[in-house]
Amino acid sequence: MAVQISTLEKHLISLRRISENRTAESERAIRRVYKELLKDLREFIGVEYATLSEDDKLSYEILQRKGQYARFLEEVERRINNLTPAASKEITQLIEQVYTLSYEGMAAAVEKAASSEELAALLEGVKYVTPEILRNAVENPISGLTLSDTLEKSRKEIIYNIKRQITTGLLNGDRMSSMAKRIKESVEQNYRKSITIARTETHRVREAGFNDSAKGIND
Repeated sequence: MAVQISTLEKHLISLRRISENRTAESERAIRRVYKELLKDLREFIGVEYATLSEDDKLSYEILQRKGQYARFLEEVERRINNLTPAASKEITQLIEQVYTLSYEGMAAAVEKAASSEELAALLEGVKYVTPEILRNAVENPISGLTLSDTLEKSRKEIIYNIKRQITTGLLNGDRMSSMAKRIKESVEQNYRKSITIARTETHRVREAGFNDSAKGIND
């Protein structure tokens, strides 16, 4: 069964380029989510300082005295939860699309690179990703965690990290500028973690898609 290796490699290079472009699109979308989160938190903190601060300082004691501490942190968490699911959804869609592209693209690449009718018949059973294959590939555990687990863990870490920074600022009686800096640093740190998840998972499912499709062809 003769396959033109150079032609096949050409198609695989093209598939990798397409997946890289799709990843770059997702990274821009994720960046927009975190920019919106930062903007929203800054606006909220600005209003709280204007309303509750004393001498441009806001502290745990001030919020407790005014009966606002619990509400303050609950509102922070609510705003994080309103926006971060969009980043998780974007990552999940990216992973599903890249795996599908790699799996089906491999089969199409082999089909184009070979003229054998026997091979064409074999490819009929592996051309398209079934929902079961896609689910198993996307949710493949990494370090004991599925993709859903990883994204949920990341969501909780975002909430914890931002609330921790804000609480530290309140205990220190930060001025508005210092609190804004804390929030910015925390949001950007969590943005970088989301990008790392997206890149790591994209690489994993791209190679898994190639391998799974090739395995189906050889079987």
